[in-house]
Amino acid sequence: MSDFVGSPADRGFYMPPEWSVHERCWMAWPQEGVPWLDAVDVARSVFADVARQISRFEPVTMVAAPWQAEEAQMTCGPSVKIQVLPLNDCWSRDFGPSFVIDGQDSCAAIAWRFNGYGNRVAHDLDEFFAEVVAEELEMACFHAPLVVEGGAFQIDEHGTVVTTEKVLQSKSRNPTLTARQIEERLVYYIGARKVIWLAEGLGADRSTDGHIDNVLCFAPNGKVLVHWPDDFGDPEHGIMQDIVHGLSRETNAAGQPFEIIKVPAPDPGYDFEGKPAARSYVNFYLPNNAAIIPGFDCARDKEAADIISATFPDRE
Repeated sequence: MSDFVGSPADRGFYMPPEWSVHERCWMAWPQEGVPWLDAVDVARSVFADVARQISRFEPVTMVAAPWQAEEAQMTCGPSVKIQVLPLNDCWSRDFGPSFVIDGQDSCAAIAWRFNGYGNRVAHDLDEFFAEVVAEELEMACFHAPLVVEGGAFQIDEHGTVVTTEKVLQSKSRNPTLTARQIEERLVYYIGARKVIWLAEGLGADRSTDGHIDNVLCFAPNGKVLVHWPDDFGDPEHGIMQDIVHGLSRETNAAGQPFEIIKVPAPDPGYDFEGKPAARSYVNFYLPNNAAIIPGFDCARDKEAADIISATFPDRE
């Protein structure tokens, strides 16, 4: 325990759930190269549209390189603030800070170690993003001794964390840490009270080793929205069946059983290299008073949106 004296939890900080009130959303501008290839202009147009929609509900800052700032501002429009900073890629949830609060109007940033999803991609710029954001906000920044991406874990209002062994325990991320040591870091840096380990995420999510954000999302009062491929021939069906079975035997940190809500999987799709893509409706964003839900131009879009809307009935 002495290793973590002065950590965020030691000072009363904890990470709130995603449906808590936000002061701002941080996004990043898509870069040339993998994974966008020749579709980067389409990606930028969509990112700008998402940013504009979020800005209806909370302030948005879009981070862009100096030579992209003018294009980003023109594409996003005046409702989105542009912050100039070179980056390797656009996945700000993964390499950006996790924010923790103390319940007394203080907020701090957690800068996880980011190594490009196990040294898969360039990360020499992205790995400093969390620290730069904290400096921009004049906010205390705690540097956590753990390689983890923001999309690799979920936390609820009771401090229940769910993540996967394949990501956090991978030899390309935390080769010297045991599961217990990883849990200790989650306890002392984001105030986790219980850590639930799943074996793996979606197999099609190759670039991240299977982030939890494509698998499930917590909702208030013990609810869990889970990605559900109901086709027995879907290669992800067995994975999700095991996850649902495991969660049905678990409780949250408050000792409550989970209410599992299945969200249907969209039609299969492919990435820009022609490989099966990890497509999931539960990888959504909750700005203040709204929900920004993925759509895939398929028959399940409305059904999934209706389920998520019913789970968050007070949000547009």
